[in-house]
Amino acid sequence: MGHQSAPETVYFSMNLIAGGQLDAVAKREPMSPRRAAELIARVARTVHYAHEHGILHRDIKPGNILLDREGEPHLTDFGLARLVESESTVTRTLEVLGTPSYMAPEQAVGNNAAVSSVTDVYGLGAH
Repeated sequence: MGHQSAPETVYFSMNLIAGGQLDAVAKREPMSPRRAAELIARVARTVHYAHEHGILHRDIKPGNILLDREGEPHLTDFGLARLVESESTVTRTLEVLGTPSYMAPEQAVGNNAAVSSVTDVYGLGAH
């Protein structure tokens, strides 16, 4: 009989972001237009970085932006993300994925071939 090895355990870890979701924070405390613009500019830089590395988020919305204790934004939930160059096996033509009120028109109609970095930019503007 051969040596049996223990089954592998696969896991990942994340930082704890303790400040809350942007939409919940904005409901609790008023935010100046300047502060809102600063937050979105920071998130836009994050989205740009992802795009430079060939990743589309496809579900940018206030609930997926967490603020830490210092008020810095963190874009989360890349569950619908996909590489620009390859179509995910999860995504099929005419399948609508995302959050309707923040979706770009091409995403809302299920035209996944037309989903691009512009789609994520639309999500930023929909805030």
